[in-house]
Amino acid sequence: MKSRRKKSTDSDGDSSDERNEAIIEDVFAKYSRNGYMSRHQFFLVVSKLSKHVKELKGVENETVEAAFNLFSTGGQVMTLGEFKKWWSESDKFSYFVGKRSRMISKAYALYKKYSSVETLNTSTDNFKARRMTLKEFLKLLEDLKIEVENDGDEFDQIDQDGDGVLSFKEFCAWLKWF
Repeated sequence: MKSRRKKSTDSDGDSSDERNEAIIEDVFAKYSRNGYMSRHQFFLVVSKLSKHVKELKGVENETVEAAFNLFSTGGQVMTLGEFKKWWSESDKFSYFVGKRSRMISKAYALYKKYSSVETLNTSTDNFKARRMTLKEFLKLLEDLKIEVENDGDEFDQIDQDGDGVLSFKEFCAWLKWF
């Protein structure tokens, strides 16, 4: 017979999981607009948290931008689900300090060097996001002296969503650094 772990509850009968979920949703609602959190809004969340979380004190903007790009929809906006995914990670602050932070920062610097910014239009807003085209990816491979049999096939395998460009998330999955 399986034993069931009882959830802790408060005086209103809410479990701690339900309270945590409500807190995450409240934070997201406070700092998002139209159901999406922009890069700037994510910076505000991290800035507010830095007053209470030692791992976030003095975090550099590049590191926050890299983390945002890693968890957001193609570096454009962060959905509630993506915010919850970041927030739910037990080591969410490791993206801002230590080895993981250094690796993300290096990966983002490399990505920025070989990608370009484009404006993406949605029904309500315009967002600027970094994208790496096949041409930029080939330049990266050439500069790093990486040879692959068929560059286009390699690019298509990395481009998980098939949109013809690499997001930072896809680029990091290819690097496999962290």
